[in-house]
Amino acid sequence: MFAKIFHALLPVRCLLCSASARRGFCAACSELLPWNIIACERCGTNIPEVGICGACLACSPHYDIAIIPFNYLSPIAPYIKMLKYHNQLKIANALGAMIARRVWQHNATPPDIIVPIPLHKRRLRTRGFNQAAEIAAAIGRDLGIKVSHNILTRIKNTRPQVGLTTRQRLKNVRGAFVANPKNQYQHIALVDDVVTSGGTVNAAARTLKKAGVQQISVWAAAKT
Repeated sequence: MFAKIFHALLPVRCLLCSASARRGFCAACSELLPWNIIACERCGTNIPEVGICGACLACSPHYDIAIIPFNYLSPIAPYIKMLKYHNQLKIANALGAMIARRVWQHNATPPDIIVPIPLHKRRLRTRGFNQAAEIAAAIGRDLGIKVSHNILTRIKNTRPQVGLTTRQRLKNVRGAFVANPKNQYQHIALVDDVVTSGGTVNAAARTLKKAGVQQISVWAAAKT
């Protein structure tokens, strides 16, 4: 709580050069970021031309669209690590602002609600905060969309996905989530920090679709 108050009172500075910046990065430094310019419309993977990647054509994910502004490269990758492991909450505000800008540029149909990918309660106690929730809060403020923390619950304390193969990642998150049976929202935007294989967001989307949600958008900061 004190960290949130502290960072909220700090002046907005560019994360790269410390110049005054309205949204985390100044205009000059924004040009240096690893933008995910052409990406698969379904999963957000970087592809050579606009459309849907071969993997999604062969086996479509449970979510309907992914909006992911960055590739998981420097300097975005180390900043996400600083957010997750060093409590640098101002980074969540910058990443959330960039995601919100990309969503606005896509002119995408706005969701009814934003839902961050939840942490298991043990992981949340250990870390002290959920980085996806911090990013989601920043997006919600920019786009004027409510954020909910009780629609999706993580019931399985999964291993960290880092270092796992794609098959291991999919197995790791199988059955990890449960949806609130009282949910009435039909279009939900799932928010996470990084999408790698897509296993986590896909498992969450599958759970929500089985619970009756009609449309799932995935918004994340970076794609590996």
